[in-house]
Amino acid sequence: MGNYVLTLGESLIDVVPSENGPVGHPGGSALTTSVGLGRLGREVFFGTWFGTDAGGQMIRKHLDASHVKILPGSDNAPKTTTASVSFDAKGTASYTFDLCIDIPPIPGNLSPLAVHTGSLGAFLPDAGPKILDYVRSLAGPTITFDPNIRPAVMGSHAQTVRIAEAYVETADVVKVSSEDLEHLYPGRSIWESARAWSDAGTALVLLTLGADGAAAITPGAEPVFSAKPSGSVADTIGAGDTFMAATIHWLWEDGLLGQPLDLDAQQCSDLLAFASRAAAITVSRVGGDPPWLAELEFKS
Repeated sequence: MGNYVLTLGESLIDVVPSENGPVGHPGGSALTTSVGLGRLGREVFFGTWFGTDAGGQMIRKHLDASHVKILPGSDNAPKTTTASVSFDAKGTASYTFDLCIDIPPIPGNLSPLAVHTGSLGAFLPDAGPKILDYVRSLAGPTITFDPNIRPAVMGSHAQTVRIAEAYVETADVVKVSSEDLEHLYPGRSIWESARAWSDAGTALVLLTLGADGAAAITPGAEPVFSAKPSGSVADTIGAGDTFMAATIHWLWEDGLLGQPLDLDAQQCSDLLAFASRAAAITVSRVGGDPPWLAELEFKS
């Protein structure tokens, strides 16, 4: 396997309110995870879908600046997806989308160390089946998945659950928010839902809990918890995606990608601490703006 990660999914422009009117920022769950990895010094290839319009040019410039390599054909979209963002009193974002989501053909000569997907790209009908078929075809790379549920655009609840569970069946690592699990499995505790995914074969389920921190669930073990986050919050855009990128980076640093995962409690604690520090930097600034490696003191 090569020494790089392949990410597959959406890129878009987040249109964020400001004192001077709406401002566009490159975003999307898969894009922000890709940028996070690139800024942490990792080689990453990104298969996505954007246009040659002003938004697409902004996305390309953003990816290039963060050392993300774009798969050929990713700029063939007729338009670039946009997401108009609004915030509640706690700074939590909600989105209204103008969608154009797909992926280009995936080159047959790629041999990534890990493959990451999730959110709109993984669930919507043009890109989703292609991505799911691809990850199901793989043997060897670590598969990571973040559902990052957007109920307004992901179809029926039953369909969303079915697709999420199909990806979970393929994944070695799943990062999921408490809100995602509450949406997917209403009436069931988030802990029961996370444990069910772990017991079904996912080696590491990372449950993000907002102001209550995060937890790591591994098969047959008690959950491991991170400390509650501290620091200022500008907005929450990209927090979970940064957490995901930092997780992949930490596993990479410890030589754990591309092989069966079996983390002990101390490893889980160290991983959570690192990923939480990275996410805290992102929420302290406007838009999905993950930290560079120089902003973090990484210790494996």
